[in-house]
Amino acid sequence: PNEYLVVAENDMIFASTYGTSIRIAKDYSGSLKNGDETLRLIRVETNGAETVVDEVYYSDALPWPAEADGEGSSIQLIDEAEDNNRVANWAADTSALYTPGAANSVTDDLPAFPLVWLNEIQTASTTGKVDNFGDYDPWVELFNAGSTAFTMTNCYLTDEYTNLFKWAFPAATAATSGFLNVWADNETGETATTNYHANFRLSTTNGPLALVYSNAGHVMIIDYMNYPTVQTNRSYGCFPDGDWANRVIFVYPSFGATNNDTRLVLIYINEWMADNSGAYTDPADGHSNEDWFELYNASTNPVNLGGYTLTDNLG
Repeated sequence: PNEYLVVAENDMIFASTYGTSIRIAKDYSGSLKNGDETLRLIRVETNGAETVVDEVYYSDALPWPAEADGEGSSIQLIDEAEDNNRVANWAADTSALYTPGAANSVTDDLPAFPLVWLNEIQTASTTGKVDNFGDYDPWVELFNAGSTAFTMTNCYLTDEYTNLFKWAFPAATAATSGFLNVWADNETGETATTNYHANFRLSTTNGPLALVYSNAGHVMIIDYMNYPTVQTNRSYGCFPDGDWANRVIFVYPSFGATNNDTRLVLIYINEWMADNSGAYTDPADGHSNEDWFELYNASTNPVNLGGYTLTDNLG
């Protein structure tokens, strides 16, 4: 109770680096990526079933702490009583770079995180929803997954992680288990009644977006997305609503309504082998150690993949 256990890749190297007084579990045979990874603590039950005790996603890209990206600092949880999958619940300490086997140096009592999410965005359109001036402008949709209404006072939207207070919400309310839309068109003069217009315009290629909450002296990023390039008349967001860990490009945007994941082409990356030790042989050249992956067509009709491309580099 109230003790710490370190899981290290190599206990001898860890002890020589951080000291021999820290309790260390057996060597960890895996490895941690620098970012964009989910770390899980799993308990194996007596019947062999696996139960996820805790899990956390982390990244090495903003808005995650840059000091923890190879600069010598660890990344530390701030408040164990709050959601540890929120970027605002993690910090790097440049004075106490790491605290293995001891209490974190950044601990604080954070306000509860509102259950409001960046649910869907559209960056460019020529059809569909128009704003109160008849324009096909970019928009952002919020989803309140809570059971009560949440007033957006002291909340902000921004497309710059270095300027978290870029656009302040008026006294708007996200309806109970409902949606709230903001036109991200840099036309604040068009704001009228519930037609809100932010002072920035979403990029048509890719970019950052964050929902920020200021409460009791704490400035917290409630939710964020580093969105990809989205085709004109398509949208990007959570499926199902509020599931930040599963964001996809939607064929059919759903302004102010439940996200629709109906797709025109049901082609999936279905299986892959990244370290083929000879289980399968390439019939073209007879090589038995080549990586491979499998595509699956989940529709009832053949799909012509002419014009499609494959890449292992999103740039």
